[in-house]
Amino acid sequence: MYISPNAISLALGIAFFFMFVSEYLRANKVGQVSIAIDKFYASVIDEKDSGKVIMSHIYLLFGCSFPIWLEGKISISSFSGLLAVGVADAIASIVGTRYGKRTWFKSKKTIEGTVGFIASLILSCFLVDYISTDSFQMSQYYKAFIITVLSTLIGLLEAVTLQNDNLMLTMVFYGLSKILL
Repeated sequence: MYISPNAISLALGIAFFFMFVSEYLRANKVGQVSIAIDKFYASVIDEKDSGKVIMSHIYLLFGCSFPIWLEGKISISSFSGLLAVGVADAIASIVGTRYGKRTWFKSKKTIEGTVGFIASLILSCFLVDYISTDSFQMSQYYKAFIITVLSTLIGLLEAVTLQNDNLMLTMVFYGLSKILL
């Protein structure tokens, strides 16, 4: 299976452009479209988005995009944003909301959501590694160990961070995967 990193980069760039345009329209109350955008955002923003410009969705798209823009190839590190934020964080939210019973340290995040995050990140890393165009092959046992440790660290970081995890998780996962994989 071939996935073109250039096509992915272009698609993310176009999405980024439209995200900026829609946020400009919303923040400046341009026409009826700003009302519709406000209604949509009201259901997905949290307490971290309190200013005139809502940054979480821009951070999300940038967090998914910048590793691909930096790498220009298909690898775990280049997909670190998509894997950590686009897949694992979304799965954590679904699992935590649906099955979560035990919370972490007086937060809304649940242990069950974190387990979903870690498991989905491990599986999605294995999938990307399988379809990766990288020619370098390290020991598969070593790689499986590193992926498991990285996924666990990133999952625990997601559980306890007070920062906007859309950017922070991606940067940490990208940096560690570049060093270790």
